[in-house]
Amino acid sequence: MDADLQDPPEVIPKMIEKWVEGFDVVYAVRSKREGESWFKKYTAYSFYRIQRFLSDIEIPADTGDFRLISRRIADLLVSLPEKDKFFRGLIPWLGFKQASITYDRHERFAGTTKYTLSQMTKLGMSGLLSFSIKPLTFFTTIGATISLLSFIGIIHTLWAKFFTDALVDGWATLMITILFIGGVQLIAVGVLGEYLGRVFAEVKDRPKYIIDEKIGF
Repeated sequence: MDADLQDPPEVIPKMIEKWVEGFDVVYAVRSKREGESWFKKYTAYSFYRIQRFLSDIEIPADTGDFRLISRRIADLLVSLPEKDKFFRGLIPWLGFKQASITYDRHERFAGTTKYTLSQMTKLGMSGLLSFSIKPLTFFTTIGATISLLSFIGIIHTLWAKFFTDALVDGWATLMITILFIGGVQLIAVGVLGEYLGRVFAEVKDRPKYIIDEKIGF
């Protein structure tokens, strides 16, 4: 939780109640964000929706780092080999029983934020890139689509070349060459992106499964 009292300590007993019920994670969902600019609210709202759309896991929206975690969740977080850890994504990824509670986030009691726009941008990029390869897949799709359009353009150029007088000499050859090479390059970049996505997943070295309990070992 933050130390500026925007995350109210009064919420902690409610979290403990959920933990007593058997939940390993209890995260706090902000129903209100008082004392923040419209820009901060809009960018935060947009980030969580974009992240949920792009991520391969279900990351709770409108939640910060204010949450309760059990000892085994804390131990698992420490054991993960990643250097740039995005806890808002890693904790849902770990699984186990998770619950939420809502609260109103009031204006900070004292001081001003030390979190700059560049730091928020870096955090957002870390969150998006750590849990999704959809941007790479997106460019593969774009490359294939443009290649298809390029093929159609080549057919049109050849038809105009041989059946009309609308083209200047040399233009058909130039257009076919540009469209063909451009399409091949985009497909190649997309394929490289797919392989890079697999390497990205392997380099993170996250365990394939999280074991809840061992019996008989």
